Amino acid sequence: LSVVNRRYDFTKNLFLAAGLADGKINIWNMDTGELTLILKDHKSTVCGIDFTSCTMQVASCSHDTTIKLWDLLDDGKKKKIQFGIFTLKRK
Repeated sequence: LSVVNRRYDFTKNLFLAAGLADGKINIWNMDTGELTLILKDHKSTVCGIDFTSCTMQVASCSHDTTIKLWDLLDDGKKKKIQFGIFTLKRK
């Protein structure tokens, strides 16, 4: 696992998000132990994830230079926003 984050959502269930080297993000319900979602869209290692504070969304970033916002209430299928990150190189 490359990145792990956990939080309580508004229904008081504890969820765990794990970003993987293959670009996937696994979301588990820690109360039931069930793997509830697998988010797939990053093309490289997920290097950061965080849950939003008041909604069921997860923000993720990857070595593929993108940041994505996933809506967990929509089965993670609808990405609200996707950003590309540009790197500046020194001369």
